[in-house]
Amino acid sequence: MLKININSDKEMDLDASILNNLESSIQRRLARFDGRVAQISVRLSDQNGPKSGKDEVRCMIEARPEGIESIHISHDANSVDEAVSHAIHKMGRSLDEAFAKQAHKKGKGSSAYLKS
Repeated sequence: MLKININSDKEMDLDASILNNLESSIQRRLARFDGRVAQISVRLSDQNGPKSGKDEVRCMIEARPEGIESIHISHDANSVDEAVSHAIHKMGRSLDEAFAKQAHKKGKGSSAYLKS
């Protein structure tokens, strides 16, 4: 099971059930990296403070893969669910690419798996 830490700024009103749902979603969507990623850190922030506006929620995710430098991504959206969903998707792609490159460097992969 992935070790996941979720934090938010004081402007975000996230109760325990929302945090549990977010953690479950992250676990489910990044489960294929279990055993290869030491930790996933998620930071949610309100970009506009008390004002409302477009793309006001930012989700930043840091993954600490074993044997590879940390990977950082972020996504801004109008809702927590949208920001987290897109950020998880981006992180999954980034981890896939990082592990493919690592395998290729070790002679265990093919360049066909690498994006050009």
